[in-house]
This record gives sequence, C-alpha cells and structure tokens, in this order.
Amino acid sequence: MRSRPDLQTGAQARQRHSLRGPAMKRLHVHVSVDDIPRSIGFYSALFAAEPAVIKSDYAKWML
Repeated sequence: MRSRPDLQTGAQARQRHSLRGPAMKRLHVHVSVDDIPRSIGFYSALFAAEPAVIKSDYAKWML
C-alpha cells in the first residue's frame, strides 16, 4: 500500500500540535436551578469567577 504524502500519521500530527501549544477544549454543562441569583453566587464562589453573561433566566461562565 502506498502512503499518501498529504496524510499525516498520529505522531506527526501530535508533533505539529505540540509546536503550537495545547488546543483549547470546551465543555458545556447545563444545570437547571430554581433560584438564579442564589445559584450565581454559589457557582461564582465555586469557580472563583463571575459569569461572563447574566440574563434573567441564564448565566454563563467561560472558564
């Protein structure tokens, strides 16, 4: 089987990636709560960060 010069092996891709630094990974978690203001206080303390977005029925942290 002939190798294709335009395809990379996993090792080549990892090496190229390591030269650029780690990739940013994101995780989305939805949590339904009864009291938004109280929950914002709780999660702000837990994450040691304020939400990036606050709406009447929604808060979003970019961690």
